[in-house]
Amino acid sequence: MTETGKENFFRWREDYYKDLKKNFTVKFLMDEKNPCAGCSLCCRYIAMEIDKPTTKKDVDQIRWFLIHKNVWVFIDHDKTWNIQFNTPCEKLDGHLCSIYEKRPQICRNYSVETCEKYGDGDAFTVLFKNEDEFKEWLKKDKKLGKYYKECFFVE
Repeated sequence: MTETGKENFFRWREDYYKDLKKNFTVKFLMDEKNPCAGCSLCCRYIAMEIDKPTTKKDVDQIRWFLIHKNVWVFIDHDKTWNIQFNTPCEKLDGHLCSIYEKRPQICRNYSVETCEKYGDGDAFTVLFKNEDEFKEWLKKDKKLGKYYKECFFVE
């Protein structure tokens, strides 16, 4: 299977920011007026908390999410489950926000301390980018693993 341009971008994005974190310090990269200058990572997706799966129906719904293009599911450090839609903000101009001074409040509330670029460690504890990654995790999970065979039609 060949890698699509979008899949290639997301792989590149992850590698780029991991490398960036290793080689530069936050003080060197941050601009006091606009600490996000030159970065647009958080502007390239929308993530929302979802209910933690507890039933076969919940597990099947997460599988359904993951069979859609550019949709990921992750478990955050506080053990919350989230769905991520990988779609860029229409107000991006390259890597810059074209409405930075008038951006929505949710953008203003975003903290540099918890962002993927400047924060410490991964932004999640578990990330599912596709159905297969979820299936492998589900096989090993003690609580939800019982739904593996039913949801993935395994005999």
